[in-house]
Amino acid sequence: MPKSHCNYGHAMTSENTVIVQPNQSKYPWRQCRSCMELTTAEVAEIEHKIRDGAALRSLGLSFAKSLGLDIYREQNPKWSAMIEALSAINAKAAKIASIRQRTSARTHCGRGHELTPTNLDVEMFNATSWWNPRACLTCRTILDRDPRYRAEEVKPVYQRREVKHVEIGHIHRTHCKQGHPLTPDNIVISVGSTGHKHHQCKICCDLTEEDAASLMRQAREGVALKRMVTAPGKDRNSLKRYRENNPEWDATFTPLIQANSLAIRIAGTKRLKQAITHCLRGHPLSGENIYYMKNGARQCRACMAYRSQKPASKTQVERAKRALLTGLGVMDIIKRGNGKERIMSPEQWKLLRTTDAAFNRFVLEKTQNPRSVVVMQNRLGIAPIAGIIRAVPKENVNTDKTIPLYEPRPGDYEWLYSLTPRNMLKSDRDEVVSNIYMELAERRLRREDVPSRVRAMTQQHHKLFPQREAGSFNAPLSLDAPVYLDGTTLRGETVSESLWERI
Repeated sequence: MPKSHCNYGHAMTSENTVIVQPNQSKYPWRQCRSCMELTTAEVAEIEHKIRDGAALRSLGLSFAKSLGLDIYREQNPKWSAMIEALSAINAKAAKIASIRQRTSARTHCGRGHELTPTNLDVEMFNATSWWNPRACLTCRTILDRDPRYRAEEVKPVYQRREVKHVEIGHIHRTHCKQGHPLTPDNIVISVGSTGHKHHQCKICCDLTEEDAASLMRQAREGVALKRMVTAPGKDRNSLKRYRENNPEWDATFTPLIQANSLAIRIAGTKRLKQAITHCLRGHPLSGENIYYMKNGARQCRACMAYRSQKPASKTQVERAKRALLTGLGVMDIIKRGNGKERIMSPEQWKLLRTTDAAFNRFVLEKTQNPRSVVVMQNRLGIAPIAGIIRAVPKENVNTDKTIPLYEPRPGDYEWLYSLTPRNMLKSDRDEVVSNIYMELAERRLRREDVPSRVRAMTQQHHKLFPQREAGSFNAPLSLDAPVYLDGTTLRGETVSESLWERI
């Protein structure tokens, strides 16, 4: 039986009911019109907030009021267009303010040049003041010399057509410039970018054994493929044909040129990095302020000290605890990967464990992986605790680490409640919603899989409580239903007087 009142006590009459179906809902449902409708004061308050700089996403409306706002905007298109335009302007202004706040405090550019009043690019500031208010004049001068960054007309590049088979066609010449006869066996055809065929002498163009040995020697010396010196008349097509005809030679040559290319790129990157004299926060990269990593990269010690002293917030601590309780490991908390953001940095994790004894004990007791516990309890670990008693590992802990932590959002209860069948009692619907909440919190269910899981949870609830499946407390029960939940006696077996005896 449909409910007679909403959650706030309003009567769900035909005049006070409206059928709604938001985008995230699969089925429509009845909604209380009193909870949805916007009063004149509420409309004026929304417009006042928008004019003061708020956006539509930051109004803080309830789930029902947001549905009412959508209906009001459909009924008042002019007002909706005005509010939407102001909201877009406010959102862009907030984004610009955030970018300006992040970039206006810089004292040095990305290449380490000091941003003094004489080194600021006024022309670039006028053009890109919303995202780059402190442009470097020295970097602008360097970029102006590079033709890749000039606003010049780009000539179209003709793509070479892929030709699977090329016929020799008509040969106009009988001999090459060196006097070799251009017979069909001594002709190599190359197709240009425009599709024109060129007849070349195979004796003059193909690589000899001496040419191949010279290229192999240059590859072993670390020369890149583009920098190799070949004999006159030999080009990249000659090398391509030789590599196709000699696969054993190519199996040795290919790894060498790949290693040379990687080494040259690494050396070029190191030269560019070595030219940087200051970090992004303006600290000099010299002397004792440099920390060399295992790969040779330089790090600013002042910035590392700042990151290590930044404590974790309460939200990060709660998320880390929930991650440990749901089966995630330490590396899942402090390391990025597989498109997931980390909960806190390794420096914050170390600082939190060394300063908060209760959190440190919680980590050692609730970590599910025994190997991680052995590493953390080692004498070289972070704040080990001797004689700690770990809790018994849970059997139902989810091992699928691809399911992210559940982050509560405004309106989740109304969304989950709307997915349950409307012929159920409110207490039964709340029980199904609580079961869904439990699976989300235990990281056994994804948010996008909730609509398909609600039906299975509802069927499971009907199996546990078959006498309430009709959806009403006053609904008649079947004679085949059990008298007690833990017994086998049926209601029909307890009937002592038939209906015909009363007539």
